[in-house]
Amino acid sequence: MGPIGVSAPRPAESSAPPVDAGATAASPVPADFRATMARVVEKGASQGHAGRYDAIVWANDVARATWDADADMPDGAMLVEELTERARGGEVPAGLLAMRKDAGSWRFFAVSARGEPAPDAAV
Repeated sequence: MGPIGVSAPRPAESSAPPVDAGATAASPVPADFRATMARVVEKGASQGHAGRYDAIVWANDVARATWDADADMPDGAMLVEELTERARGGEVPAGLLAMRKDAGSWRFFAVSARGEPAPDAAV
């Protein structure tokens, strides 16, 4: 199995518009994702994060239908990477990385272990 969580380096400056620090947004990841999504990758090292985290990958029904196929995922597909940090004394929840395909493009999200979505500029 290939690495989980590898991403290209980010540019030094973000071109995203400023985010209102006082605004709170709802998490784009459903609170019941473990019950409503399929686990498509069992827990493994998240190679893109220097082996500091373990990850499980979840897929909604739309993504699951094409997970094993040699085809592009359709609009409505959502994947969630659930991270746990390897720490002394055990694992610590570290948040979620998610992506959803809409209008032919993927949008990426990060959600803290407390369920707080990161502003777009931080993702």
